[in-house]
Amino acid sequence: MCANDIEREIRENFENFQIGTNFKRYNSQYGLQVKLFGTLCNLGFCSLDFFYIITSFLMSVVVVIFYNLVKRDFCNLCAIIPTLFLILSPWVIVFSKNLFWLSFTLFLPFLVSFYFSNKLSNKRFKYFFFISIFFAFLIKMLNGYEYVTTILISTLVPLVYQFLEQRKSIFHFIKYSIFIFVIFLAS
Repeated sequence: MCANDIEREIRENFENFQIGTNFKRYNSQYGLQVKLFGTLCNLGFCSLDFFYIITSFLMSVVVVIFYNLVKRDFCNLCAIIPTLFLILSPWVIVFSKNLFWLSFTLFLPFLVSFYFSNKLSNKRFKYFFFISIFFAFLIKMLNGYEYVTTILISTLVPLVYQFLEQRKSIFHFIKYSIFIFVIFLAS
């Protein structure tokens, strides 16, 4: 077999998703974003600009929610400054146009944690928190496993603040951290 025949065989295996001796298919994640954009494309919305608009809009919603949550717990000026840092962050700008990363999903678990962090003494909100954090982690992980440990740690930050603010014991925080970690693994 000559080099051209080997290249042709590898290319055919790749195009037909066949496992060859030199090339194997690698399924590393579910790829929810591909399935959603593929469905939209099948419905006739097959423009990259349309996909960029969707992801930009969802990231804008994340920024607005972040601003309002910081404003809720602190003040308007205290909300403007970190929101500006978020908007002007070079990493957020770089990832915003990338349809693989779906940058808004990187912030979902943090936002859920931030929203519920001051409501966890209420038993009803506690259950909504655990259910919501599960789905936030699930959505992120169905889109990819990038930065998941950082996302897990960022989810704990609002809880640390609220537990210190409310003068709750360290054991209370550890209990919630363990629950969140189990939910993280389950999603």
